[in-house]
Amino acid sequence: YKSGVPWNESNYSNAEFDEILAQAEGVLDAKERSLLVKRMEEIMQEDGPLVQSWWRDAYAAYDKRLLGYQQHPTNYWSLEEYALAT
Repeated sequence: YKSGVPWNESNYSNAEFDEILAQAEGVLDAKERSLLVKRMEEIMQEDGPLVQSWWRDAYAAYDKRLLGYQQHPTNYWSLEEYALAT
């Protein structure tokens, strides 16, 4: 999300973010760099240039006699696609 680079598809631009990014690129110590990255994440959350995805666990319990079942990411059930084995 560095300003003015071709891979910044959102065209996000923030001078403080760019400054911290340049600083972080030169820090070898992982703990010290993580503090800078934390601030960059806070800036992006405050400015909202992107939607940060989050993942949730999705579990399903079913009997092996249920044929054709596949877990849908939204837990949507389309029952016409399933059958019960006898």
